[in-house]
Amino acid sequence: MSYRLAKSIELIFISCLFGLQSAGNVSLIQPASAHSEADFLLSQTFKRSGIPVPSRLPFPPPRVYTPPAPNETQTPNETPTPNETPMPPGNPMPTRPAIDSESPDSLDECVVGDSELTALVPGEDFGMPLTASANPTFYVYVPQTTAAHFEFALFDGQTQVYSSKLPATSQAGILRLSLPETVTLETGEVNNQPKVYRWFLRVVCEENHPEKDLVVGNWVHRLADLDPETQTATDFADLGLWYDALDVAYAEESAPILLNAVGLEQFSEVPLLE
Repeated sequence: MSYRLAKSIELIFISCLFGLQSAGNVSLIQPASAHSEADFLLSQTFKRSGIPVPSRLPFPPPRVYTPPAPNETQTPNETPTPNETPMPPGNPMPTRPAIDSESPDSLDECVVGDSELTALVPGEDFGMPLTASANPTFYVYVPQTTAAHFEFALFDGQTQVYSSKLPATSQAGILRLSLPETVTLETGEVNNQPKVYRWFLRVVCEENHPEKDLVVGNWVHRLADLDPETQTATDFADLGLWYDALDVAYAEESAPILLNAVGLEQFSEVPLLE
């Protein structure tokens, strides 16, 4: 075999190897490219609901503390200190919302650090937070606390339709609040206005001091006859279904992208609480 022929065969062999390697590289980067495209769509497609948010979110009634009977907590000769004086049964104490914390007198006694209890919901510019689910899931950022416990509640007007007592967590993170299947949000209108519900998370700092409770929440309106075929976070975002989009985004591990898209980037790297 001549030297020229041998070199030609060698060049052909090297070219074939290079071509196979290139093809392999293309196949490897395709999933990442597809994932990046989905992320880009999610970051661009969240649709405003078009339903205005009421100017004021009425907070739930104050929690009522009913002290135990005297024979369960003290002997007849014991006198409670000023800070331990029990409230009469049925006498509610005012609840301080977490968002009203601008004055020195409203420091959060059971919150460690400067972060605040925050509902993960876009600002009012995005309109009424929507869902297509009969029993949606809500998300709240909970700072590190020394709370006694949490309370999750749903209101239809002034009527509480669901409540649940939750164990407190000492760690900061995103808390997932799911309504059970026994609770069904209704669709439609009331007095020619979209039917809305209010949901709340109450952080009970001290059981016998309701005035120290921290409360945060928001609105929810359920749309009827919406059932995206693929039900990805992007599908829900394209329909303006915030609660469904965020819930699926957490499942898809794309929640940071959605949070960044609506101005909640400070929570994009905060982990979910188990």
